[in-house]
Amino acid sequence: YICGTNDKDGRQRSGSPECLSLTEHFVVFAIAAFCLKKMSGNLRHQVRQLYKNLMYLGREYPKGQDYFRQRCKAAFIKHKDEKEPEKIKMLIARGEYVIKELEALYMLRKYRMLKKRYYP
Repeated sequence: YICGTNDKDGRQRSGSPECLSLTEHFVVFAIAAFCLKKMSGNLRHQVRQLYKNLMYLGREYPKGQDYFRQRCKAAFIKHKDEKEPEKIKMLIARGEYVIKELEALYMLRKYRMLKKRYYP
């Protein structure tokens, strides 16, 4: 679900603690980022894949690709010295959540555009 929308029961989700903006999520999962020298090969691959997926999804970001790239890169670089594998795994999971939120944002934008074309 996207922040500000209703959940299954019809309640507004904008006040819930898990409803954070995308930039707040960047800060949260960025700790997992550039700890590539200190972590195992599997986690290293997961972090790189997360970064690549975010860069790919950032091409269609509403504020522009450059804005998204700068914010994402800064968030990854900010916490490049993280060494705890458990924390890195948790933050990678948060990053996957951000990817799902971005995909939902793009689908909602597409739906709204189609609706606008058929019902002006």
